[in-house]
Amino acid sequence: MRPLVSITPLPEEPQTLIRREPVERISEVQPPPRLDPVRRPNSGEIGLAPVELLTPTPEIDPGPVGDFAGTIVVIGRETGVPVRAPIVEYPHRALTRGIEGDCEVSFSIDAAGRPFGVSASCTDEIFARSSARAVEQTLFAAPVRNGVPVGQGNLVYPIQYRLED
Repeated sequence: MRPLVSITPLPEEPQTLIRREPVERISEVQPPPRLDPVRRPNSGEIGLAPVELLTPTPEIDPGPVGDFAGTIVVIGRETGVPVRAPIVEYPHRALTRGIEGDCEVSFSIDAAGRPFGVSASCTDEIFARSSARAVEQTLFAAPVRNGVPVGQGNLVYPIQYRLED
């Protein structure tokens, strides 16, 4: 039987010594150039220019508070939105039977955007588990009120199951 690999050692080459030129030694070390000391400013010398932040604000109908002397400012989102759309799997039984349907998934989200209390109401129960699982695994951007994320209840996410022709 013939070996699959043949290893032959390399012929030894005679070692040659390389002569290096002597390194020039520095006998005197030069100090770095002297810099002016840093002067701390007095408190009256510090000045910052005001910064104007331009952010779009939604148009608000003042309604019955029209006579209120002040500015109405809306900060943040009003409702939770998915960070990315839920990944929905078409149930295999529905696919093989050619069943299409619609679902409305009801749920709430906490301040971190995690859904809880998920329940699906579908035109055919075959889609309920897949729809609920898709929403449970989705991260939502929680609504923001006064700059702080808050939880929200009574959200509904619609899901349609359609077969392509």
